[in-house]
Amino acid sequence: MDGKKRRLIQFRVATVLGSSLIAALVAAVLWPPLTTVSAMLAVPRRPIRGIIPESPPPETCLICGAPVVRIDQITDDLAKPSRNIAVWNRSSCGNPLFGPGSVICVNDWYAHSARFKQWSLSLNDPAGFAIELDQRIRDLSLPEGSTIGSAVVYSQQINEQVEIHSVSLWCDTDENYLKQLEAKAIQSGLTVRIVRERLPGESTVLVEATNQRNAVTAQ
Repeated sequence: MDGKKRRLIQFRVATVLGSSLIAALVAAVLWPPLTTVSAMLAVPRRPIRGIIPESPPPETCLICGAPVVRIDQITDDLAKPSRNIAVWNRSSCGNPLFGPGSVICVNDWYAHSARFKQWSLSLNDPAGFAIELDQRIRDLSLPEGSTIGSAVVYSQQINEQVEIHSVSLWCDTDENYLKQLEAKAIQSGLTVRIVRERLPGESTVLVEATNQRNAVTAQ
């Protein structure tokens, strides 16, 4: 890979979908072996507004109840697809959101961030989640493959009260498609964030479904 293409990749991974912190880490998956992304975020040493001070990590997984292990005890197998793109983004910048005190469940691969007090799982496969992905996200019409400039990444962010299910990608700036997507998302009660022309001719897309956790588990 030449230097120009590498710089282009780094630009994509650093700028994609900054409005969603986890999505910014996972939305611009490009050419192998770069199967994930990095948001190039500076991690503050002091708690900042909106971030809960660090506390002891959970001992069991919120999703399945299995015991968890420290993330730094798990080795990412680069010969296989990432088991959680939110954690193992495989970029040169690394992922600052899952540092000391963060844990992961090796049963379903949801990871708990010590800083943000939420469980996260990001995958390329919409059927790979222990908690079924929101049907509105699964049913979204995506651009044709030739117009997608990155892999499509599906994510879940979960705490005791709320689940956020999302899909994110880069695609060609096709106004007909983007307007149809916006209309469909609004009609379905979804949140859509589109940054048009992030690069010439290309836009970033993030669509989210937010559900109260008690309502989700009751379904």
